[in-house]
This record gives sequence, structure tokens and C-alpha cells, in this order.
Amino acid sequence: MRFHAFSSAIIFCLAAMAEDVTISGPTMGLVYSEGVIRPVLGIPGAAYVRSGLALDFSPESVTIAPEQTFALAMSTGKLILIDASRGKLAMREVEGVTDAAKAWFSPAGKSALILSKDGLRAQLLTGLPDRPRVSGLVILSDSVAIAAIGEDARFALTASDSGVISQWDGDGNLRGSLTLGDIASLQFYNRSGDALAASRSSKKLFKIRESGEAIPICEMDAIAVATSIDDTIVYAVSADGTIQAMRENGDPAGSYYSPIQATRLQRMGGVLLLNEYGNGPLAVFDGSQVLLIPPARKGGGQ
Repeated sequence: MRFHAFSSAIIFCLAAMAEDVTISGPTMGLVYSEGVIRPVLGIPGAAYVRSGLALDFSPESVTIAPEQTFALAMSTGKLILIDASRGKLAMREVEGVTDAAKAWFSPAGKSALILSKDGLRAQLLTGLPDRPRVSGLVILSDSVAIAAIGEDARFALTASDSGVISQWDGDGNLRGSLTLGDIASLQFYNRSGDALAASRSSKKLFKIRESGEAIPICEMDAIAVATSIDDTIVYAVSADGTIQAMRENGDPAGSYYSPIQATRLQRMGGVLLLNEYGNGPLAVFDGSQVLLIPPARKGGGQ
């Protein structure tokens, strides 16, 4: 796989900084905030956020992969892969991706859907993180509010601002569409082409089958959805911090509460991250309890 260079000056700066930043010990994952990539060191219940690497370019957005060893950054239309898998940060531009504005990962981060700045195209990216390649192109007729892609990139879903969910195959061909209203969260199952959708309009959770059929799971005003690693449990979190665990038929499997305001259910290795990194602690959910991870100290690490 070949990669373009952004410029010799930027490459020199990135390489110089990468030499100074090492990540050692058990690592839960990565977080991003205000131009800095930080490792989360330790294990659930005994973890902390370390000081990290300040990027020497200004990305419009950075999305951490659920697999948690790399991230995708968008900068002036370029897609930059930030790799932290070898204890140091390495950065390179992904070939073939143009006009990149936003990224959505598959459940484990092997694939991604990259939306263009004009909102009219979305490229399917597979082979992440080692051998990324553009495997399909979606031509859009409506603006995309949220999207998702399956692990093997056989299917992708885009939800428009008007509430229409479109299903695409791995080449970017439209398979069908349905209307579920304003969509708060859209996520594929880990091991199939089925997906979960949380509708703000109807305050319901839906399972969208590979066939395109939408099946109601339960009534809940959820802001984010996810599944357990083995797909047997569905998790949904509401704005008040309530996390509902349920089986596919909607039967309850547990109820939990986060003292930190939840904004997401993002896979971070073996746990689910509930909020963005900021000045306060990170909240993670391990399937049975919410754990808090202290932030990095100002001016340095822990």
C-alpha cells in the first residue's frame, strides 16, 4: 500500500515528535481532545489518562477506532491514519480517499465509511489499519446526519436529515430505504449485517435486518446504542445517564446509571466509553458497572 506525503515539512515534524512519544504498559485505548492524542493506561477499575502527543497539524476531526490502536484524522480533505499500535505514534496519508470530512467505523474498526465535504459521496474503506483501500463509492442524493458500516463492509447505512435510512451494498449500490424519523444512533452488530437504530422521533429502538426490514425492539429515548462483543445483549443509553441492557426480543437484562453525562456508547477495547474526553473523568461501562477514569494532570501525565 502506498501513501502520499502531506508535505516534507509536516512529515519531518510528525516523525520528530513520534520519536519522543512512547506508550508502554497495559493500554485500554486512546482518547482525543483539542489536538492531542492521549493513551488510557491500565485496566478497567485501575486506569488513568496519560499526557499525549499534540498533533502538528490542525485536523477538522479525529475519530478513534473501536479497536483502539489507531485513529483517522481529516485535514484539508486528506485522510490521515494515526497508528499507535507499536508503542509510538506514526502518521500517514491514506491513498485514494478524497475530500474527506467525517468518518464512521465498523464495530471493530476494520472498515470505515468516509463522507466527503460536499456531502454527496461516501467512500467505503476496508483493510484497516494495515492495508486500507477504497472498496466502494456511495453517491448520495440527500445530506447525511449519521452513518454506519458493517465489519466486512458488505453493507452500509446512511441516515438523512429527513429521517430516511438507506441501505447500500459493498460496492455502493442502493439496496433499499425506509423511514424511521430522526436517528440518534446507528450501529451494526459485530458479527452480522444486521444493525441497530435509535429513533428520536418515535423514541424506539429498531433492529434493521440485512433484508432491510426494521423490527422494533423496545420503547426508549436513547442517544446511543451498541451490542455486547458476542451480540447477545443490546445496550442503549439515554441522556439522563440510564443504561438499559436487553436481549434482542426486548426482555430486560439489567439497568445501570452513569454519574457522568453520557454522550455515546463507543467501543474501547473490552468496555464502552460513555463520554468525550475533557476536563473531567472518563466514564466507561464494562457490562456490569460504570467506572470512572481520572483525566491527565495539567502540564503532564499522572
